Amino acid sequence: MKKSLLGYWCLYFLLFPLMNCVQPYVPPVIKGNNTYLVVDGFIRNGQDSTIIKLSRSANLGDSAGPQPELTAQVLIVGQTSGTYPLINLGNGEYVTDQLNLDITQNYQLRIVASNGSQYVSDYVPVRQSPPIDSLHWQPDSVGVSIYVNSHDPQGNTRYYQWDYTETWEHRTVLTSTIEFVSDGSVIARPPADEINRCWTNDNSTDILLASTAGLSQDVVNENPIHSIVNGSEQISFLYSILVRQYAITQGAYEYWENLKKNTELTGTIFDPQPSEVLGNLHCITNPAEPVLGYVSACSPTSARIFIDRYQLYIWNFIPLSGCSFFVPRPDSLAYYATLPSLYQPLLYCPSTCFTALAFNDCIDCRYEGGSNVKPIFWPN
Repeated sequence: MKKSLLGYWCLYFLLFPLMNCVQPYVPPVIKGNNTYLVVDGFIRNGQDSTIIKLSRSANLGDSAGPQPELTAQVLIVGQTSGTYPLINLGNGEYVTDQLNLDITQNYQLRIVASNGSQYVSDYVPVRQSPPIDSLHWQPDSVGVSIYVNSHDPQGNTRYYQWDYTETWEHRTVLTSTIEFVSDGSVIARPPADEINRCWTNDNSTDILLASTAGLSQDVVNENPIHSIVNGSEQISFLYSILVRQYAITQGAYEYWENLKKNTELTGTIFDPQPSEVLGNLHCITNPAEPVLGYVSACSPTSARIFIDRYQLYIWNFIPLSGCSFFVPRPDSLAYYATLPSLYQPLLYCPSTCFTALAFNDCIDCRYEGGSNVKPIFWPN
């Protein structure tokens, strides 16, 4: 036993200096000053607005994350004629409405950044997306899955990309029929100020692609677009999804496919290993500077569907629990009226009506970030 303990102590004294010599290693990719321009968006021909989002990449160790490029100048320029400036909306977003591009010529994106650096994309053709044949949903073991079907009888598309905007209605547990006025008294709440019914929008973040290049026919069949987990608030009442379809080039497809592998399929040792992804954007003031993104031009097509909660046999949505109200002294109402971010009034009538208050998360649907303005496409 003594010899065994002596061996442990000898090993400890041999390793102790080595343990003190261990230094943390910070790879250059984490601590480097790599703020490259990131370009995200489609040149959309037709009725849809073109929105280009510009930001600066962040290092892996940067807690602030990517920062928007705020004061750039952005143009869409035709190869032979036509220049279309984009308006700065703020927060790195640049927009132009309803482009009417000449589909017989190619176009490029030109950017002058706030630091004076100039960037251009390659000239790209304006491709025409075929119509979406059908957009439908079906329940499954996860919840609900949404699929798209499309085809090009001419066989000219072959490479498809999609994005979507989803909108859902949500309601509060309690309903307010009155509102405060400046002196602390209450009045009937106008229909336009209704706060128990809201709508929330969200945009896709996944890279959605399909290729029919290896098929005899240019047909996309049952391509998955989105899944909603059972019990999600998104289908607590009524849900809608607008899917936009783009015809893209082979080069664009290969770029987004590689990016998808690098960002979404690197969770196990069996997934593809990360590799360099080269887009079609270049810095002309410093050709050695990388630019992230790929610009395409397309006349997109779209389709919208609705899913009603009552179309589903089982949907385990659980409303917010613990919601209650209290009745303050009448002379305290003026005080509570100064705290609109915490309380809202509601009219409670067991036998005679009086003013009660409840916390915002139980009575104001905007508390979750939604809007109480009904979308123009909403059916009721």
